[in-house]
Amino acid sequence: MGRIRQFRTSDAASCSEIIQLCLAQMADLSPEVQQAVTARSEPQTLASEMSAGNAQVYESALGVVGLVLLLGENLDRLYVHPQQQSQGIGIALLSEVTRLALRSRVPRLVTQSWPAAVSYYESVGFTQEAGCSSVEPGMPCIRLVKRLTSA
Repeated sequence: MGRIRQFRTSDAASCSEIIQLCLAQMADLSPEVQQAVTARSEPQTLASEMSAGNAQVYESALGVVGLVLLLGENLDRLYVHPQQQSQGIGIALLSEVTRLALRSRVPRLVTQSWPAAVSYYESVGFTQEAGCSSVEPGMPCIRLVKRLTSA
């Protein structure tokens, strides 16, 4: 069992490696898109980006195995190490950023996803919405929104 904690700059190399491993499984991405995402995921660049928002990591006995970034209402950088997927880590990270968003009175979470991940986001309450602007040229992009309500 693991725990969620705030991202530290010392986590950047592990997080970068997780992103690279996930990208390697995304066969539908063009080499140009993979290269652009790889450049944004270099440890120094990633540390700066993650430190600018509310970034969380999932840490297990194996070390950091998942990450997520919340910038206001924008959910970004949700990745789980491929060998640790389907174990509830992504759900745990999403639950934590939802809790943080509600505490900050953020009314919804918005993310832009690859087509292959849409069914995952829909399974946890996101719905597709028009208006996606791709971060990288040529990258397929689908905008998803989850409305938040406090219990």
